[in-house]
Amino acid sequence: MQARQPALDQRLPQLVIGLPNYDPNILAYRIQNEPNFAYSVTLSSRDDALRFAALLNDELELIRVSPATESVTDYIQELRLVGLEKLDGWLPWISEPDLIPIGRLWNLRVLSFENFDFCHMVDDLFYNMLRRLFSQVDDGKIETFYMKQCRFSFFYHFDVLLFMVNPSMLYLDLIYWEYEDEYVFGRPTQMVTRLRLTSVEASRGVRTSLSKIAAWLVRVGDKNLLTSLAFTDLPLENVQVVGAAFKHLGSSLQELKIGFKYDEQMGPVSEIRKHLDFSLNTSLHSLHLVINGSQELALSWVPTLLSQLLTEHRTLKKLTFEIPLISKRQLQNRTWGSLMEMLDYAQLSSIVWIHRGGLSPAETQHAVLSRFHPTLHPLLRIKIAGAEHGGIDLLV
Repeated sequence: MQARQPALDQRLPQLVIGLPNYDPNILAYRIQNEPNFAYSVTLSSRDDALRFAALLNDELELIRVSPATESVTDYIQELRLVGLEKLDGWLPWISEPDLIPIGRLWNLRVLSFENFDFCHMVDDLFYNMLRRLFSQVDDGKIETFYMKQCRFSFFYHFDVLLFMVNPSMLYLDLIYWEYEDEYVFGRPTQMVTRLRLTSVEASRGVRTSLSKIAAWLVRVGDKNLLTSLAFTDLPLENVQVVGAAFKHLGSSLQELKIGFKYDEQMGPVSEIRKHLDFSLNTSLHSLHLVINGSQELALSWVPTLLSQLLTEHRTLKKLTFEIPLISKRQLQNRTWGSLMEMLDYAQLSSIVWIHRGGLSPAETQHAVLSRFHPTLHPLLRIKIAGAEHGGIDLLV
């Protein structure tokens, strides 16, 4: 039987991340034999989108003439749509009619929106854009949705977009709303009433945005599905709303990543004990602490939170510290001393230290090993920041 050959031309290397400008025959061979080679496509302008659409149209003609021809859409699993680096108020290029053939990427699993300003789109224009983008996309097809540096006029625009995509994993970074509106359900009635989210991570944003996202999750998240939650840059004044989200998830919550915004006026850490009650999160087994600062004050909330989880939750098995280290002496203070005393009596099976900051890897390893009791060293892994998934271990 004759092997199917990908129908590729020289335009593809300009669009697919990591593809050099190979001869078409070599390129076809590599894509056919290395499935991850053509994993991701990035479109950052109207011209990119037009070239990509032309490529797919050419392939349709080739497939019509030669049914054995294989389409590049068999390989593409990630689509990154990127706007201008600066949100300047212009209508986003993705708002043009029928520009991006998302529905034709039948193997698509990951979608990213980066640097888009939707603030100058009235309701009808915004909804029509979403209908064109996702009209041919099956519900539940997109597993992971990333949004970074995006701005909306109203919160309900963000809400409708999420229900159109309906991902299982959601990552949000620097999401804004131009106007402070009361949350309303403005979605068409045929949409699902609950999202199928299993994992949500929200980081960085204005002081109101993270609290709104937490309140939104309580309304739209299915607590029987949502098992992993991350808020990594929380102002302390948002702790009450976030605490309500934890209570809502109850025993479904298995993994938590949390960090509070560091500044000189962090406010009383007693708010954490008051509003963060983990007594209902009886399945929580993984805790990731993000410390957003190198001074001891940035640690002030950690003992309060950790003491509750270590003394009241014997289900906690994995503990991760993520902190910027700039000096070996940074770990030699009273707060770290009290944390180490807590760990002496904890029943953990894994402790991970994620290294970031100015301290060299070798100095970090020495500082961390000196701080932790030798009995904990067999449980300890020190990793490079940003490489948590298959990255470099400094210590195994």
